[in-house]
Amino acid sequence: GHDQGSTIADPLFYDPYNYDFRLKEGSPALKLGFEPIETDKIGLLGSDEWVNLPKTVERNWPDFWTAEREVADDFDDYEIGSHPVEARISGADGPGSIAVVADSDGGDRCLKFVDAEGLERGWHPHLYYNMFFGRGQVDFHCDLRIEEGATLYFELRDDANPYHVGPSLWIHRDGSVKANGREIGKMPADTWVRFGIECGLGAKADGTYNLKMGVTGQGTKAFEDLSCDREFRQLAWLGYSSVADEHQIFYLDNFNLRIH
Repeated sequence: GHDQGSTIADPLFYDPYNYDFRLKEGSPALKLGFEPIETDKIGLLGSDEWVNLPKTVERNWPDFWTAEREVADDFDDYEIGSHPVEARISGADGPGSIAVVADSDGGDRCLKFVDAEGLERGWHPHLYYNMFFGRGQVDFHCDLRIEEGATLYFELRDDANPYHVGPSLWIHRDGSVKANGREIGKMPADTWVRFGIECGLGAKADGTYNLKMGVTGQGTKAFEDLSCDREFRQLAWLGYSSVADEHQIFYLDNFNLRIH
């Protein structure tokens, strides 16, 4: 189904995450007749004064190069019944729904997921955020509250095809929580629990991440060097799905993703 005149394959760069784009022997680009560029022979030519002139220019780089980048939502500024504008939603236009509600625990507002029997997809209703971060350190946290029997997951992915899964948390109907398949504890029903994730991207990615989980005001459990896909190096997707084929409910609040 791809362009018949194209080749879709790993170009076999030496070390792209450290900006070494030389081609290894056997690269499909070489087989197509691509001639590697001798990068040491390109750029400004002439006197030292001329060649070094660009180094004297002061540049005001855009914020996304220099500042911490953040995607955050506490849902407090939305109308009751509305959807968060930064996120994409599917499977929430029938018996299944995702909508802003007033928090029954005395907080302001949060996001309510309602699952139902017979939805078109097993992972409906579903909410996700698209982004692209290729380097840095991920610092993410969110608050979740489940009703008895809720089954859901949330995870980080890249944009490969097929995608690679980074940190992934599954909460099963008995309240057990699994981090990329490893059971780490139980989540009580009708209680806000905060999850925190730290992991590296780009050259900092090593197939592991750190996780914190705890009920507000009752301490936090920390888990270090949990395993995820070693090919996960870029963050392009973060999503939540309810996977119960029956009427079940969970809540999301204080979504905060920061890259530094």
